[in-house]
Formats: sequence, structure tokens, C-alpha cells
Amino acid sequence: MPAQCFSFAQNRDVTKLVKEGIELHDKGDYEAAIKKYDEALAIDKTDYYANYEKSYTCYIIKRYETCITISKYILDELPDNPNNVSVYSNYGSALDDKGESEKALGIYDRGINKYPGNYLLQFNKGLTLERLDRPSEALICYQRSLRNKPLHPSSNLYTGRILEDDNKVPALMASLVF
Repeated sequence: MPAQCFSFAQNRDVTKLVKEGIELHDKGDYEAAIKKYDEALAIDKTDYYANYEKSYTCYIIKRYETCITISKYILDELPDNPNNVSVYSNYGSALDDKGESEKALGIYDRGINKYPGNYLLQFNKGLTLERLDRPSEALICYQRSLRNKPLHPSSNLYTGRILEDDNKVPALMASLVF
């Protein structure tokens, strides 16, 4: 078999395994999903989607260290992939949920610098700032999130919650949009 055909067959196998892993993840069978991603990575350890999906599944099942390790790998090895906005989100969320909120803010800022129009990074940064009891900074992040995606339900909800004591009309409006 020529090298080009072999490479194509490998890519097809990796893609198939990743799709199977996603299906298992969606059914809630996270361990089986991780096994599929690992099979795909045994064929091609640099496959973006196998790495990303494994990191996401690890985040969901609270294997934060593994999620963080894979996220670092993706951002170091594939820094220009246009899908990395989700990697920054998972990476920051894993750090935050692990109790490393200040580090999470740094990751969100790196992602925001690279993807300034992304609403989710701003929203997640706002959640982390609230966890750190910095509501005025969190509100700024939620407002930036809403500039990028005005109907994002959670950004509206959290904006309303922060404003409810001091600014009733905007709080009500944000809550109604939610």
C-alpha cells in the first residue's frame, strides 16, 4: 500500500474512533469514550479532535489534571488551530474547578487576547471572578460577553443577579432576556 493511502486509512480510522467516542460521551459512557479517544491517539497522538474530546470528557468527569495536561499540549503543539477557543475554556474551567482560580483568570485572558470576540471566555472569566468574590469585575465580563452574544442566557442571568440589589430596572431587563 502506498504511503499516501496508508495515511488516509489512518486518518479515516482516527476519525471513526473519535466519532464513536463522542457518541459514547453523549450517552454518558465517559470511560468507554476515553478508551475510544485513546485508541485514536494510539494511531495518531497529534490528532486535534481526539485530544480535544478526551480533554473535554476528562473535564466532565472531574479529571482536571488530565484535562489541563491535554489542554496545555494542544495549545503548545497546535497553537493556531481555530478551534482552540474551546480549549482555553476547558483549561480555565478545569483550573477554576480545581481551586486554582487565579491561574484560570490568566488562561481566560490568554484566550480572550487570541479570540477577543468570543462570548464564552468572557462569561467563564466572569464566573471565576464571582467565585473570587469580585462581582464588579464579573459584571464587566458578563457585559462583554453580551456584547459578543446579546442573547446568551447565562450572561443575562448572572448580570441580573449582580444588579438586582442596586439597579432594579437593568436587573429586571437582563432577567427577562434570560
